Amino acid sequence: MSTSDFYRTAIFRGDASVSIGAGHLVRCLTLADELASRNWMCGLATLRETTDILPSIKGSAHEIKILPKEKYKDPDQLKLIWPEGCDLLVLDSYGLDYRYE
Repeated sequence: MSTSDFYRTAIFRGDASVSIGAGHLVRCLTLADELASRNWMCGLATLRETTDILPSIKGSAHEIKILPKEKYKDPDQLKLIWPEGCDLLVLDSYGLDYRYE
């Protein structure tokens, strides 16, 4: 499938760790899978620790981008990774608040 085959783009921002668990990512990936089945292009921006906790996401059909740990609260990092923007941004993280949105 080429990018022209997709209707819209959804970007998910969430993390998993030993202390917070993996529920955030499972929730995000479930929604991403459903959107992808409806021709949405989905990407996930997360921390390296997430891929250590959930190594299975490395094989995900969705684009996975690793954020620098020291800049994970900087929303400009998403603009660097996906400069074309998105139609839907899903934030599921205890560490991000209204300022990030």
